[in-house]
Order: sequence, then C-alpha cells, then structure tokens
Amino acid sequence: MPLSSGSQTQVCSRCRCRQGAKHRCVQDAAVVGELNTGVFELPLSSGSQIQVCSSCRYIHYRCKLFGGKDGDVLRNAKNKEAELWVYNKIVHLPRLNSKKQIHYKEMKQFISPVEAAAKVKSGMTVMIGGFLAVGTAKKVVEALANSNVKDLTVICNDTAYVDQGIGLLITNKQIKKLVVSHIGTNANTINQLNSKELEIEFAPQGTLAERIRCGGAGLGGFLTTTGMGTVVAEGKPVVNVDGKDYLLEKPLHADVAIIGATKGDSEGNLVYEGTAQNFNPLMATAADLVIAEVEELVEVGAIRPEYVKTPGIFVDFMVK
Repeated sequence: MPLSSGSQTQVCSRCRCRQGAKHRCVQDAAVVGELNTGVFELPLSSGSQIQVCSSCRYIHYRCKLFGGKDGDVLRNAKNKEAELWVYNKIVHLPRLNSKKQIHYKEMKQFISPVEAAAKVKSGMTVMIGGFLAVGTAKKVVEALANSNVKDLTVICNDTAYVDQGIGLLITNKQIKKLVVSHIGTNANTINQLNSKELEIEFAPQGTLAERIRCGGAGLGGFLTTTGMGTVVAEGKPVVNVDGKDYLLEKPLHADVAIIGATKGDSEGNLVYEGTAQNFNPLMATAADLVIAEVEELVEVGAIRPEYVKTPGIFVDFMVK
C-alpha cells in the first residue's frame, strides 16, 4: 500500500479490511485506529467520546456497540480531557495532548464485605484461607455467616473455633461438606460429623495443599505415599511406579476463593505476614473467582515485586 512517511496500516478487527491508521469501519461505523497513534482528532458532536477497547486494544468511537467498562480510557472530543472509567464512575485525569499515547493501569474493584458475600451462592464450592482463623478474611466470612447461603462445600485447612472464622459457618449449619485436614478445635464440627449432619473428607495437610496447587496449575493430580494403608486411601486409585505403590490424589478447584492478606495495592498484588500466608496464595490460583480482604491498602509500587506472594492477575475483587 503506497503510504506516506510515518503512516501505518492495520487489519480492522471488525470488517477485516486493511486500511491506514484510521478509517470508518463498514461493520459498525466505528472510527478505528492503532493505540500507538495516540488520541485522534475526530469531528464528534458535543459530549461524544472515544475509548480504548479493552478486548481488541484499538480506539473506537463510543457507540451502542462499545459501552463504558471498568478500566476503559475515555476522552471527550470537545474539551480534550481524558477520563478513566472505574467502578462505573468517571474519574478525571490530567488533560492530554492529542498526540500523546494513552496509558492506563487496571484497578481492582473494591466491594464491601456484604457485596463479597453476595457473590457466594447456595450449593457452591468455596475455598477459605486461614489457619485457626489466622489469615482468614474475617469480615467477608462474617458477612457470609449473616447471609442465607447454605449447602456449601468448603475447602479449608480447619474450622477454627466455634465463634471465629469458618466456625461461624459451621455453627449456622451453612456447610454440607468439608474438605479439611483438622477439626479438633471446633466442637460443633465434631458434633455435626457424629450426627451425620456434615460430610467431611479428611486430607493430610500437605496433601490438601498440593491438591489445591494442582487445581491452580491445571494438573490432573499427583502421586504420594502419604495415607497408604489408612482411611485416607479408601476409594482412591493406587498407581505402581517402579514396584512402589502410590495414591493418586486428584486436584481441588472452587467456584470462589475467599482469601485474607496483610497488605495489598489497588492492582491486587498481595503480601502475607508470617503464618497468615498458609493456604491463601494457593487458593488464589485455584478458583473461578477470587475475593481478597486486605488489612492494609497501599499505593501501587509500595510493595517490592519480590515480596508479592499473590500477583494481582489472580484477584477479581478486593475488600478493605
């Protein structure tokens, strides 16, 4: 294509034609251009906007096909002022020169404990981090205990105490099945097990951690000798490797993971102190939706990269 110096070409993601740096797409009448060409000077009517499409990374004329989404960068063509669409609100950014490239950072959506609990539905499988309530997202769990959610399958290390952490859900009889390594500190859990009100699948602590890790890594399971010859082995496949028998432990996955962190930034990067780490980093990788409750919220960049235990890409919502 005979282009002048500095011109660029692209394949339109909508009509698949090959055009210059900007053109009017015949499929959706959107003005399209590559992100690195900067903000376009478009003859738009007052109040019209352009935005960076979060899926195809092009700039589109804002029409019915492209609604505002969290994290989208919008620019009012009349006053040339950039705006960031975050949490369904417009946040004004510094005025931009029309030749500058648009940049934005993804910010996690902050929700209340009640809103977090509302994302858990009856019958779901939920991972809850914590070790005797240390590192447990206490506010979210308390909100969940005050909800009408029931028949949950909960994957956790233990059920804490009668009046703390996961113990609140046990006391309310909101859990129908537990995958757990220890219940000795909660009398209600023991009583519900003995009365057959609660189904429990016991797993050695290291095995439980590795099953969760396998779920997050997309593995089909792992082989271990732990539990061979005990009730842990009942009903599980046995694999012989070089003359030695191993139990095949299958991966664990959840609909929702509720984790607690000592510190986090607005991009969802998390840090855990001491034993508060426990199962939290593993669970953050092994669920369809991850909710992180943080004790301290800091600015992006305040956490040194090598200290981050859970990268923000794993976190969907945050609770402060």
